[in-house]
Amino acid sequence: MTAAFFFMESKNFFGFFGFFGGFANSEATVSSLTDTYVKTERKNPGSYAVSTILTNLAMVLRNGVLVILLDPTFQIFTYYLIPLSLLVIVGLIRLLYERRKFHLDEPEEIDMKLMSPFEFGAALRFAAVFGFILYVSLVAQVVASDAGFLIVAIIGGVINAGAVVTTAALTFTAGGISLATAVYAVVIATTMAILNKIIFVYQADRETTLARLVLRDGLIMVVGVIIYIILLSSGTIPIA
Repeated sequence: MTAAFFFMESKNFFGFFGFFGGFANSEATVSSLTDTYVKTERKNPGSYAVSTILTNLAMVLRNGVLVILLDPTFQIFTYYLIPLSLLVIVGLIRLLYERRKFHLDEPEEIDMKLMSPFEFGAALRFAAVFGFILYVSLVAQVVASDAGFLIVAIIGGVINAGAVVTTAALTFTAGGISLATAVYAVVIATTMAILNKIIFVYQADRETTLARLVLRDGLIMVVGVIIYIILLSSGTIPIA
């Protein structure tokens, strides 16, 4: 997608791009945003950090939609609702706080080619990743039972959480894994997909200003979810 935007506030455009791009492919969106940040001489890192928060929020909401669509019993979503709420609330707090901290002295001129996360190539990559994760998940389940599936959720969440969530929900509805495994897989993959943004930012920009902001925001967002996972694994919050 080629976009020419002249003399507009980049924080508004990139917030829009980050949020809606996160629904399709959050990793591609963050990579594209970081590339743009580098090309614009690393101006206004706070605006790009906010855009990354919006990208993560969209990804978290998208995973919730996937769970609802693929598990009509709403059993997985019942347990996903707590981390979903935590991530959205904390993300919005961080978003509002960060937006108050930075401002643009004057509008930037933006005239460059942005990679669209909605393009056909992204859909093909998702299909390929989904097929690969599904195959590896089935193999891991045979070899190492539910533990193998969770290992795939951790690794797959770094690559593409949507593929892991889709695989977990479909496998659960088909009776291939337990409810507990499906819940862990969805929550863990979503958590990893928030933390993985630091990898994609650092790949695109080895100067660490933006990377530090993205890492900080990601860690703040997932603290509550990590506590939730611990409560689940300890049986404090039982999974029926």
